[in-house]
Amino acid sequence: MIDKNQARVALLEFDPQSQNPPGYLTHIGNHLREIVVSPGVTPEQKALAIRINKALNNVQAWLEKVHSDAAQLIQMTPQQLLAPETTRLLDDLFTQANNAFVGQTDPNTDQVKEGVVQIHYSVQGLATFDVQPYSAS
Repeated sequence: MIDKNQARVALLEFDPQSQNPPGYLTHIGNHLREIVVSPGVTPEQKALAIRINKALNNVQAWLEKVHSDAAQLIQMTPQQLLAPETTRLLDDLFTQANNAFVGQTDPNTDQVKEGVVQIHYSVQGLATFDVQPYSAS
């Protein structure tokens, strides 16, 4: 039922040595790192690429927790799934997935750890550039 071409690239990367192609988030991060070291990239674009890459790292960490929670749930029997203590695991899975999507505010520092929504808007800033008239001097 899964299109093998579309499912070929995993969202996450768990085995960098044998996972080919790399996970989607890793692949995007590689391109962002290349932007930072490429000639002709403005300081603003470099700063934005670094910020997006940091947000990708946040998303990666949250989604790895989602994966871990889901792996535990898959191993449970129907009786264990119905047990009240399983609610904590389900709540954590939801919280981590929600953080990955919308980000999270650190209550201690009041700083935002960005998620997918912020990445979506920030990436658009990498696709813009200033057009200036050419002068042959």
